[in-house]
Amino acid sequence: MSTLSKIACGTGATGAVGTGCYFVATNLETPKKKTISDRLSKEKFTLLSFKSGNVEEWKAVLKEYEKDGNTDKFDGVSLDTTSSDKDNKNIASLKSTCKDLVVKEDLSEDLYRRARRWCVVPQSIKVRMESLGVKVLDYTNEKSSNSSWREWEEKIKTYTGTSILSTGSTWSSSGSDNDAKVGVIKTDCKTFLEGDSRSYDSDFEDKYKKAVTWCGLS
Repeated sequence: MSTLSKIACGTGATGAVGTGCYFVATNLETPKKKTISDRLSKEKFTLLSFKSGNVEEWKAVLKEYEKDGNTDKFDGVSLDTTSSDKDNKNIASLKSTCKDLVVKEDLSEDLYRRARRWCVVPQSIKVRMESLGVKVLDYTNEKSSNSSWREWEEKIKTYTGTSILSTGSTWSSSGSDNDAKVGVIKTDCKTFLEGDSRSYDSDFEDKYKKAVTWCGLS
């Protein structure tokens, strides 16, 4: 306990600390500020290794980062486009930038979004749902052994097939049979959840919300 805290309690530097004094001392302590890394961890993301690990994940992140039209690129990071070792150099640049970024106490949405896209182990929609405790409805088993069938029957009451998860959906031709409709929405969810969408995609959050609405139970 600091001298300042003891004085605030009226005890002096060597006096005993009672319950009231503890309350004062606790409230005098400066709360630790949260970093971007803290928020990422709280939201169930795992930082990519800034050393030698996550090689394939870094390659995937770089591939997305390099795409034209990307509006979330880091300020001050210039990508090498000519050298024979450009991928390794560019990954090193991303690592360095991410390492500096995630310890910042600036929790602006702009910086957080960039950290979420480029500095963490990429998550699929299904993994993201499971990480956040959202139940993924059973889209593999048939009616007789499907533990989520009742939930699917509720989903098809409002599902239109245009919301839609799968560009190849056959919803429009599913007719009025509920079992057939459940079969379609299950197939759509399977395609969506097992697809290529990852947390570094610009539209990932929108797709995640759709997945929770139509393929999950929070």
